[in-house]
Formats: sequence, structure tokens, C-alpha cells
Amino acid sequence: LKPVSGSWRASPAAPASAAAAAAAATASPAVAPMGCGAGTQRRKVAPLGASLPDDAGLQKEAKAAPTASAWAPTAPAEPAAEPAPPAPVVESAAPTAPAALSDPTPVAALAPTPAPALEAELAVALAALAALAAAAAAEAPPHEPAPLVAEVAGVVEPATSGNEHASALRRRLVQMGEVFAIEVAPGDVEAGLAGAAPAGKGPLKLLALQAEALAAGKPPVLRDGMPIFVNMVKTTLDHFDDVAAASRALSDAGYSPVPHLPASRFATVEECQSTARSLAGVGAKQLLVLGGNDLQDRLEVCAYPSGARGLVAAELATLKDAGFHTIGLAGHPDGHPGLGWDTAATSVVLLEKARPLLEAGLNVLVATQFCFDARKLVRWLERTRLALKGLQEEISSSVEIPGRVSFCIGLPGPTPRKKLERIAKICEVPSLFISSAFEIADADHDGVLSWEEFQGAVEMLRLSRRSQSKLMSLYQRHTDGNGLLHPEEFAGLLVEDAVAPEASHSKTSIFAAQEGAPAPQGAVVSGPSAFVDDSKTAGGGAGAGNGDSIVWPEELVLALAAYCEQEGVPAGEVRLHFFPFGGLARTFELLSKLQDGSWPKLSQDSAEATAASN
Repeated sequence: LKPVSGSWRASPAAPASAAAAAAAATASPAVAPMGCGAGTQRRKVAPLGASLPDDAGLQKEAKAAPTASAWAPTAPAEPAAEPAPPAPVVESAAPTAPAALSDPTPVAALAPTPAPALEAELAVALAALAALAAAAAAEAPPHEPAPLVAEVAGVVEPATSGNEHASALRRRLVQMGEVFAIEVAPGDVEAGLAGAAPAGKGPLKLLALQAEALAAGKPPVLRDGMPIFVNMVKTTLDHFDDVAAASRALSDAGYSPVPHLPASRFATVEECQSTARSLAGVGAKQLLVLGGNDLQDRLEVCAYPSGARGLVAAELATLKDAGFHTIGLAGHPDGHPGLGWDTAATSVVLLEKARPLLEAGLNVLVATQFCFDARKLVRWLERTRLALKGLQEEISSSVEIPGRVSFCIGLPGPTPRKKLERIAKICEVPSLFISSAFEIADADHDGVLSWEEFQGAVEMLRLSRRSQSKLMSLYQRHTDGNGLLHPEEFAGLLVEDAVAPEASHSKTSIFAAQEGAPAPQGAVVSGPSAFVDDSKTAGGGAGAGNGDSIVWPEELVLALAAYCEQEGVPAGEVRLHFFPFGGLARTFELLSKLQDGSWPKLSQDSAEATAASN
């Protein structure tokens, strides 16, 4: 359609004979606006090409209260017995700009009733447009459907329903809420343990919170057999007695304790072996082997100066004979500070520690440092999973039953923002996306991202390597029917980019140039365990009650769930692993909401609520 002297007329897209035009006019005596066929709903469509920014901006302005002209169902067209005479065309000094670029008024409302000849031309133009769109759809990849085809055909729902995708994501979120891990200090397991206050004083302990939920008739937050990490942050060897007591209490309650075993604590091999056996004796079948925050200060007196790698290599037989079936190793999505934050070199160390364990038939559990960058986290997870799977395949050719690999991805539980910023600074974890990347990109804070807002965040999100057309295609694949991104759609976009071929690599080739990487050296950086102690977060922790906002890890959880759903990750292979920096009670609240499907909120939830109210 083109504006002609201030009015709207059809311009044929391809030459057509007079006979063909007449036949088209006879077959379609009344032509409705494109996408407004009988019984269908008119929808705004992102045009093919580079005009999306204007259209996306238009949609964002109109989304709160769509105009009747743009969204109201169109009644079936009634064929006219005789065509009405055309209204006179008023010539103007200069053609007016196409109204469709500035408002969503239907084309039919802009033009007078077309003459029969113009009507025929319009039918030919629409037929040609449909043919071109169908040809474009045939050439498009399967995962990039041409949205215009559905509109020309009058089809509202896409081949893969967005509701189906949202439902699958919700099921995955609930599943991850039922199969998770959490870290506690020894004194946070049960009242009176490890110098903790007796019952009735201070915040409720882990087992007391579980008992309280059960007494109230609520589903249990903690599930039988779930891993619960017990940290060891004091520097004295006798602190292992507290770790052992907490591990026994967890084991007796039906859970799987995962005590920390820092290599830096042991001055002799005998101390390490004795500690490992005592932890196995209280029911622990899994261990998290770490270097220890004070390793650099104890190199001259430590029995394992190379840290966790040295302990695993030296004590493999001891750990297996003691009855441990799973050994946890530290993962660093942002890289290890002792290796200059080099993620590739850090991953080499991880693979070197994992190899002897898998060869011995022991399972490897990779427990990560927390990370606020969802895209970086998913990219690290994808690359590390591929590398470890490649290692498993290599080992399986010579070992009858190699060990399995799983992941516990570290996330902060709900925490006051100021406290979380302080922890991130001490742990040297980049905190640009401490709340979420979505929140930063959403310039007008309306809960959705337009194309303009997305473009403005491209550099921040490190998506600038993509061409403009690829960025637009990426954006369009994840938008809703209005051409806008909701938080879960944005998370899915980050996941797609993180696992894209140009952003990821296969198997262990990503580490080939880093074989024999040195053990981490350099300045000591505190780990998250130093801040997991509920006795220090009584009353909600730093900032609580002072107007400080509570940060929930929504974007991280959405991205991990989207990744697991997209890649078909088996349940339990990738777990959410919570550091309750803001207190156990807040983390229990998050887990309860995650399990019952009320958090995080999805755009589908609002749509269903609106439909129910109507």
C-alpha cells in the first residue's frame, strides 16, 4: 500500500493481466485489512527488515491499554451486492506520511471505499505478498519461522505455542526447587551445635525451620537425601569436631551431609586421613575438597601445598576406602583469582583434579562460586559440561565404570542489597548485574524490554559481536506476541547466545592450550562460606529494616532453568546451590515459592490471572 496524493491506494507487487485482476476481484468482493480475516484477531507484526525499532517502540507505548482499532476482533466481511461508488480523492499540496508508522489505525479506516479496479489491484497485491512471505518461510531455518506468513494466512497461534514453552519452563523451575542444595555453618544445623544458641534463642536453625513447615501442614522444603554442605571456616583443626557433629545431625535426619575439607588445614597427611575417616563415620558419603582461603599463608607448613589438586591425588585411595562415593570440587565461572581470573586456565585445573577421581570410579560434583552474570554463568556451565563429558568418554574406553559428573551452581539466597554488594566486593565477584541485567536494560522500568532498550544494552551484554540482522533475529525469536521481552524471555535469549556455536566450543578442545596449568597462586580472596552463618544475620542481616531492598536471584534461576530445559539436562545433574547470606528463613521462603510455582513470576502467570478474572 502506498500513499497517493494524501490517500491510500494499492500498488501491485507483480505484473498481473487484466483477466487475472478481474478474477481476483471476483473471488474477493470485499477485502479486509491484512491479518483481519473472518473470525480472526488483528495483531501487530514486526515487519521483515530493519523497521522493527519503530514498530517495537509503537507496541511498547500501546501495550498497557491497546486501542480498540488495533486489537478488537474484526467481524466477518459481508459481500456487497453492488460496489459503492468511490468517494472523491482530495488532492493535497504534499503527500501525508503513512499513518501506520505512527499509530495502529487499521488501513481500512484510512482510505475511502476502493473502486472495483483498485479493489482488484489490492487483491493481487495481497496475493503476491502472501506468495513472497511463503517463499521466505521456506528458505528460513526451522527455528526462525517467518512471522508474516501467519498474519497473511490469518493464523494467530504459532506452530510452537508460547504457552507450551512457558509451561515447560515452569515445570523445570518446580523440579529444580525440589532437587537443590544449600550450604550452612555447623552451628546453623541444630540448636546447641557448634556453640550455637539453645532452642528459643536466635533465628531458627535448619532442622527447626523444616519442622516448623511440617507442623504447619506445609510440604517439606528439604527432601530426603538432598545434599547439604557444611562449611569449615575456622582455622583450627578442632573445628572439624563441629563439622562432624553437624554432619551426624543431618545424616540422622535423612539428608546427605557434604562437609568441607580444606587442604590448608592439614600439617600432616595423618591429620587429613584421620579427619576423612571421622567424617565418613558420622554418615558423610560426599566431601567438598578445597584449597582453603589461607593456603598461601600456610604453604610452608601445609601437607598439600598444591591445595585440593594435591590432596585428591595423594589421598584418592583413602577417600575411596573410607566409603565416599562423591568428591566435590570448586568451580569458578568468573575464573580463579590466583590464576588471574583466567577461566580457561581455571577449568584446566578442574579437569586435572577430576580425571583421577573419574578413573577411580568416584563421582565428581562441581560446586561453584556465586556469579551474578547469567550469560557468563550459562556459558561456563555449557563449556565445562562439554569438557567433562569429553573426559568421561575418554576414560570410559579404558575404565569399566567411570564416575559421573554433576553440578551445584552457587547462588545467593534473598539478601539485602548492601550486604550482597559488600560480600561481592570481598569475594571479588563482579557485581554489575547484582540484581539483574534485565533491570539495567529496562530503562523505563515497566517490566518489559522494547527493541530500543535491547539495542541500548547490547554492549553491556557483550552481544555486539553479532550483526544487526542477527541481533534482530535473536530478539524476535524470544519476544511475545507484542514484540516485547519479558524477564523469562530475556533469560532465554541470554541462554541461546551463551550456547551459540560462536560463543562456545566442543569437548575439551577449549582447554588444549592450557595443559599443565599451574596451581592457583597470588593474593588470597575470601570465599562465600565466610558469610554463611545465620547467627550473624539475625533480624535479616545488614541493611534489613533500613529501606534496603532484598535481592532475589530471579534472572539466574530463570537462565539456569531455561538452559536445562533447552539442553534436556536430567534432573539432579545441575542443581541450584544456595548460599543463605540473608538468612536461612529467607532462603526457605524462596525455596517454598519455587516449589509451589509462585516464583519466579512468568508472563504466562499474569495472562492466566487476567483470563480467570474475565
